[in-house]
Amino acid sequence: MQELNLENSLTSIEGYQLSPQQRYICKLQESDPHQHYHVQLSVKITGDLNRDLFKSAATQVVNRHEILRTSFQNLPGLTEPLQVINSENLLFYKEFNLSNLDSPAKKLKHADIFQELEKITFDLESDSYLYIYLLMLSPSEHIMLIKLSALCGDVVSEKNIISEINLTYSNYLHSQEITEEPLQYVDIATWQNELLTTADAEKTQTYWQQKNLDKNIHIQLPGEKQSHEIKSYNQQSITLTLNPHLQENINIFLQKNSTSLDNFLLACWQILLWKITGHRQLIVSTCFDGRKYQELECAVGLLAKYLPCQVALEINQTFNDVLKQIAENSQQAYQWQEYYNWENNHQEYLLGYDFQDINLPINNWYIEGINTCLDKFKLRLSCLYKQGNLQLDFYYHGDLFVAENIQNLAAQFEQLITSAVTHPEANISHLHILTECDRLQLLHEFNNTHTDFPQDQLIHQLFATQAQSTPNNIALVYNNQRLTYAELNTRANQLAHYLQKLGVKPETIVAICLERSMDAIIAILAILKAGAAYLPLDPSFPTGNIQERLADAQAEILLTNNVIICQQHSTLSAPIVVCLDTVGDNIISQSSENPHSNVTTENLAYVIYTSGSTGKAKGVAIEHRQILNYLHSVQQKLELPNYSSFALVSTLAADLGNTAIFPSLCSGGCLHLISTEQATNGQALANYCREHPIDCLKIVPSHLEALLTSSSAQDLLPKTRLILGGEACTWELIKNIQNLAPNCQIFNHYGPTETTVGVLTYQVKQIDSNSATVPLGKALANIQVYVLDSQLQLVPCGVPGELYIGGACLARGYLNSPELTAEKFINHPFSQQPSAKLYKTGDIVKYLSDGNIEYLGRTDQQVKIRGFRVELGEIEAVLTQHPEVQKAVVLLRADGVSNQCLVGYVVPYSHTQLKSSDLRDFVAQMLPEYMVPSAVVILKVLPLTANGKVDRQALPAPEQLRPELEATFVPPETVVEKALAEIWAEVLGLEQVGIHDNFFDLGGHSLLLTQVTSRLYSALGVELSLRQLFATPTIAELATLVAQEKIDQTDEKLLEQMLAELEDA
Repeated sequence: MQELNLENSLTSIEGYQLSPQQRYICKLQESDPHQHYHVQLSVKITGDLNRDLFKSAATQVVNRHEILRTSFQNLPGLTEPLQVINSENLLFYKEFNLSNLDSPAKKLKHADIFQELEKITFDLESDSYLYIYLLMLSPSEHIMLIKLSALCGDVVSEKNIISEINLTYSNYLHSQEITEEPLQYVDIATWQNELLTTADAEKTQTYWQQKNLDKNIHIQLPGEKQSHEIKSYNQQSITLTLNPHLQENINIFLQKNSTSLDNFLLACWQILLWKITGHRQLIVSTCFDGRKYQELECAVGLLAKYLPCQVALEINQTFNDVLKQIAENSQQAYQWQEYYNWENNHQEYLLGYDFQDINLPINNWYIEGINTCLDKFKLRLSCLYKQGNLQLDFYYHGDLFVAENIQNLAAQFEQLITSAVTHPEANISHLHILTECDRLQLLHEFNNTHTDFPQDQLIHQLFATQAQSTPNNIALVYNNQRLTYAELNTRANQLAHYLQKLGVKPETIVAICLERSMDAIIAILAILKAGAAYLPLDPSFPTGNIQERLADAQAEILLTNNVIICQQHSTLSAPIVVCLDTVGDNIISQSSENPHSNVTTENLAYVIYTSGSTGKAKGVAIEHRQILNYLHSVQQKLELPNYSSFALVSTLAADLGNTAIFPSLCSGGCLHLISTEQATNGQALANYCREHPIDCLKIVPSHLEALLTSSSAQDLLPKTRLILGGEACTWELIKNIQNLAPNCQIFNHYGPTETTVGVLTYQVKQIDSNSATVPLGKALANIQVYVLDSQLQLVPCGVPGELYIGGACLARGYLNSPELTAEKFINHPFSQQPSAKLYKTGDIVKYLSDGNIEYLGRTDQQVKIRGFRVELGEIEAVLTQHPEVQKAVVLLRADGVSNQCLVGYVVPYSHTQLKSSDLRDFVAQMLPEYMVPSAVVILKVLPLTANGKVDRQALPAPEQLRPELEATFVPPETVVEKALAEIWAEVLGLEQVGIHDNFFDLGGHSLLLTQVTSRLYSALGVELSLRQLFATPTIAELATLVAQEKIDQTDEKLLEQMLAELEDA
């Protein structure tokens, strides 16, 4: 007891220290004053009832228990409230006579009063902490509503209060008294506080600290909204009553397995949470009544507490294995519950569970309803066992979930219980949580995509038909060059005949190593017309990388030009190398008629190489039937009118651009081939689009984000359709686009190369802040998508799983790699066709309730950077080929979509002195520019996890400092140098940049150069191409170029002025 004398006051207050549980409730209340913590029960009383004696009995019970007459006072100088026992009775009692109402009206009024009582809040200034309402339905039927502040009690306390009121009432009727004095709560609180200072408490803290509740804080549940602005806890609930047949089966199971209903339901709850989150070591805060000792059984006061219980679930465990583990963990928690200290644990917005047997040992008194809130949970399962029936209440944070989400969860829980009692020896991975309705939706409703498309013409034949229909329409535009459909068809036919004379036929692979140009598109069409398959190769890639792909594909012919083969890749070789600019006369002498070939829909159309985890790129083989289905389905989805203008801004070595090439040339559209310089310079692209209005543009989000830093961003967006693909897209980018081009329809388009360009499409109509990124959408025609767990079982909507894709989009497989093909293209578990396959994407996604799919991440080390698919293992394999590197790890570090970069971590041999710039140069000789790490961090050792694997989370972020370079740091001096250094530092995220530092050695790459071009124009009024920036990679060199450009601009203005003056004269 503490006695506090208040200065300048004649009164003194006797108070008692709070118990640990009360202290915790007070802190919850302080952090969220709008939320009240309470226990509320509804008790049905049948038989005659003397209401005056009932009120007297309730008053007497309050008088017997000091905690029911306790107020809580915050006084100056104290860090927490005191418990102050009042001599007067603080019970709030009220009666309602509903006997004159009919039965439906009684039920409504009863519900209204229950809700009215629910709304009453408690705080430290409350006049009463116990409310009792008595509702008379008839002289022989009453309802008692009892509500108690959590500071004063829990569910067991209210049961004890109800039992005491009944006993006291009975004694009044028989003129008897209760003589036994109750155990007072202040004595229990003192005992609890003393326990926490003992040696045993110190020992057991280790046990509780191992239950790290922080692990649960960032776990996302299905349907959970983003919680940035949630200020108060908003508890809501839905109720599930199990059918009698299932309850009977549960009882049979409990008897057969000698286990408790409490542990059975907790095991089911843990398994369900694992299935819907994928986290196998979830912590569930489980309610213990705090009455381990017999002396506490009848006590009134807050003794219950939620304690962290954790089980480590494995897919090969049986349900009975989990039950055993639950029982052991619960026993341990029960053993040490008095020593749990809330000060060391964070419990806000976690997962909860409680089990209450609310049967009363009283005839004619029955607990019918219950509403409790003793802690903040974003989701809590409360199991109530009453009169032989089981009621499951799912309490949830109403600002995080909608009722439909929780109703789905409840149905899944019921399904899991059914599965568990039926197959307790089955692995928990095989226990079902999907209802039959769910299965039908996931298998059929979401995959109802069958569409009949014409198969009589292949891509090149559709183009030839279009050329015949609109021969004079412009088909291709590149810089100042234009080709009509007739001209394009003629040139493609001539090259096709030339190739056929070289021996090409169906299944022959012809490589194309050309810049984005007229010749490149002519080559693609010619190869298809000749019956062969094309292999696009980017001439900006290292020679060794290109040669490796040529050899792996066994390409018989390489189409290129003299500039590429003589100046860039002089060592490239193939059985036949054709320089188109050398044999031009020979080609144009060929027939201009459409050639004949025996190619069919099942023949190879093209091969695209993607990054490989083993260090070797893999060739994806796409047949005509797959690209034909894509063409028809994407035209149907985008609803583009014929004769639209398309812009191609991506490399031909990836299939991203096929969304523009084939729909354009097969619909009478005009395909604009945007040069690399224009595609990477926002101002230049905007200028082009002003002169050549574009209807449809497909582009990678990070590429577009970089271009939109231009002062003319509005002009570079298409008029009617913008298609984003190649990587995740943020809502911030969507907002920016909508502000700049409100009339442009935006589509998000997803598809691995193995599934032919794109399989999912989402039309953006409004911002959805509940998802982190723009959804991937729904399947295109004749494509099926499934979200499966590790056992290839369907997962419910909202639950993360791996995306598997089937249908008309599936590639033939990987070229010359049957083992990898078998690994990635698995047997279709839901198809009746024995040969049907599914492609295992490695992408973690979830179904949204409307059937759209949202991207969440990867199962492996594959990443997307600037739209390119990159296997980190391929870069690691190259780094470890360096003679001075012992170990290497590569990560993708991201600060938003546009600020993504690859970072390498290497451990050198002890005797070497490695420089990160040397390692970047080494990688650049073997891999494309987009796969070269922006930074390489030299480490003495790689951090490891407890099981000996590399701890990627512990790898340090590169410092925002100038890395060690060979060039001595020389600060900028001139105005231009300082402006350039400021631009570089901002784009590269560095504090300072020297004038002789190489942009690429500082971690720069082509996409960052795109941002440099727009900033240069805004700051200095100079428009430079990407090629010029590549050629001047230091500030010193660039400053000279900028100065010359300024002089040239001045000379042009002076010349214009002189000419104007001459004209005036």
